[in-house]
Amino acid sequence: MPLMPLPVRATLVKGRESLVLISPIRFTEEQVAQIRQVGEVTDIVAPSLLHHLAIPKAAQHFPKATLWGAPGLPEKRADIAWQKILTRDSWLSALDLEPHLIGGAPKLNEVVFLEKQSRTLIATDLCFNLQDARGLGAFLILSYFGTYRRFGVSRFWLRYVTDKEAFLESLRVILSWDFDKIVMAHGHVIESGGKALLQASLRERGLKI
Repeated sequence: MPLMPLPVRATLVKGRESLVLISPIRFTEEQVAQIRQVGEVTDIVAPSLLHHLAIPKAAQHFPKATLWGAPGLPEKRADIAWQKILTRDSWLSALDLEPHLIGGAPKLNEVVFLEKQSRTLIATDLCFNLQDARGLGAFLILSYFGTYRRFGVSRFWLRYVTDKEAFLESLRVILSWDFDKIVMAHGHVIESGGKALLQASLRERGLKI
């Protein structure tokens, strides 16, 4: 990100018959080895139209994995051999990991997941939690987002909403899920109380949820 370093997280989810890699990053060889120690990656997921840059390299590291793209990615990244489009109906691991496309923001098409056993919401850019952000650039940008050194739904994300009713309906679905923990691409994991924090942040943004 301009003016500031932006930490980014990939998430690895081990299911009963799957090992799903969500939003891969530019892994070091040590990180690739750590992933392989967990098992054979079955699925690689690009969960939004913004998180796809490391997909080709991840596919080289884990060639047996199925490549899943959020809706719209096959058109945006026609150079990648996507095998599946990420939808609730097409996703095969719903027993462990339930997906939901956040509606109303077609330029993002972020898909969030519920990991049921650990009661964890896995998000990408919907919320940030950069508690250790430093420097003037971080202060300016994250203050504009409304997420400077605090958990919050990013105002930057909300600017992409073009259909508020579809967006609100998606939020109702997400808040109906049984989750306590939140793992996001940018920032510290929320270990507990995540649902209440998410709802409070949405209300702070003027959304009646």
